Amino acid sequence: MKLLTTWMLAGFLLAASGLSISGELTPEQNLGRKLFLDVRISSNGLVACATCHQPDHAFSDGKATSIGAGLVAGSRKSPSLLDVGSAKALFWDGRQTSLLAQVFDPLTNPFEHGFENERQVIDRVRSLPDLAADFQKVYGAGSIDKQKIASAIVAYERTLRSPETAFDRFLAGDQTALDAAQRRGYQLFTGLAACVQCHQINGTTPRLTDDAFHALGVAGVDIQRNIKTVIDRAERARKSGTLGRLIFSDIEVAELGRYLATGNPADLAAFKTPSLRQVGKLAPYMHNGGVARLEEAISREAYYRSTQENKPFFLTPDEIADIAAFLRAL
Repeated sequence: MKLLTTWMLAGFLLAASGLSISGELTPEQNLGRKLFLDVRISSNGLVACATCHQPDHAFSDGKATSIGAGLVAGSRKSPSLLDVGSAKALFWDGRQTSLLAQVFDPLTNPFEHGFENERQVIDRVRSLPDLAADFQKVYGAGSIDKQKIASAIVAYERTLRSPETAFDRFLAGDQTALDAAQRRGYQLFTGLAACVQCHQINGTTPRLTDDAFHALGVAGVDIQRNIKTVIDRAERARKSGTLGRLIFSDIEVAELGRYLATGNPADLAAFKTPSLRQVGKLAPYMHNGGVARLEEAISREAYYRSTQENKPFFLTPDEIADIAAFLRAL
């Protein structure tokens, strides 16, 4: 009964959120939605994709770092899945570039969904009669396999699109969509604070990201003193195929950032620029959830970016408040 209640509650929240694509889902998307919400697809029957990607938090989870089937806190904050179908790289370090390739990473991470390998995931799905029947309806007769599971989940994830915002209406020509404080914040965002350098405004419904990776001095631990040891641990895990689980459990390795995907020293401690759509629902902020308030995140990012350009400055409290007002219109 507890598992069923959890499953139904997740479904209710998802349906009530208004963040999924409007209209009815296709059979494949609906199957993916069921898989996304189903706690039975975890080693302990307590974790679903929706556990760490909740609609009330813009498909993140509101925690600094997420807790999976291992019942321990990880090293990074769950990223939002809104508009993930448009993302050019996945995870904070961008180590996957395909949603289809990414799907099984959390499923086969002992610290997330708790399965040790792909076979355990497939066997679990095959063992659930209701899901087996749904797979047959969607894909026809035949065995449930990795490709079908991934395809269904990705089909659903592509429907997770952010709703129209006040800023979208402003860009479309409605000058009344933003109030005075939000308009001042917009001017600072694109001017003095230079937030737009990384959170780019492209098109009429911008995601406000450059899909690139930057180091902004926000870290959970200092790895500089033993950087070689940390890199050696990461390389051993890469060779053994266990890098994803090490990133979750080892905060020092996690802080290597983009380097984990490229091996380029220039990418040390660089993390993906997140989309700012629905940013007001994404607290706490940064890759490690280390910044509790939006205003603090604004102050930190502006300062670190300005120091990197050798033009350090501090925003006034009023300027920070105006930028925050603008961001909440996203």
